[in-house]
Amino acid sequence: LSTEHPDAKLPIDAATLSAPLVVADVAYNTSHTWLTRQAAEHGCSIINGLDLYVEQTALALEQWTGVSPDRAAMREAGEEFLGL
Repeated sequence: LSTEHPDAKLPIDAATLSAPLVVADVAYNTSHTWLTRQAAEHGCSIINGLDLYVEQTALALEQWTGVSPDRAAMREAGEEFLGL
């Protein structure tokens, strides 16, 4: 839902969000969704979809090649590709 409509309110009571919760959103085509904004406003740590995608891809490359890729470069490339 948040991938197609990043500003769409989800059926979550934002008042229940607070530190030390970690909130992960799998929408990788935007860095901010309703969920990540609400979580940030309530002091939660956030992992966005692009973070998840980069880490998943890096781990797969490490398993396949034995080489640890430059995650910062991967994230920059992803942001550039997605226009973020």
